[in-house]
Amino acid sequence: MFLKIKKHRPYQYTPRFYKPEKDEKERRKIRFHRQHAKKVSSRSLVIFIGLFILLLYLLHLLSRIGI
Repeated sequence: MFLKIKKHRPYQYTPRFYKPEKDEKERRKIRFHRQHAKKVSSRSLVIFIGLFILLLYLLHLLSRIGI
């Protein structure tokens, strides 16, 4: 009840072999570029619409048969 709670020890890391020049060179090499979204080609859009219409037509035929 009246015990002392231990506090965590702070972590301090000092690297032995640190070369700031090399680190700066690596930072310059790494470049991030935004990738642009690919545009949907008109051909794939036409195929998608055709498949959708075919699916609707098949559903219409199945509803007329009574399944």
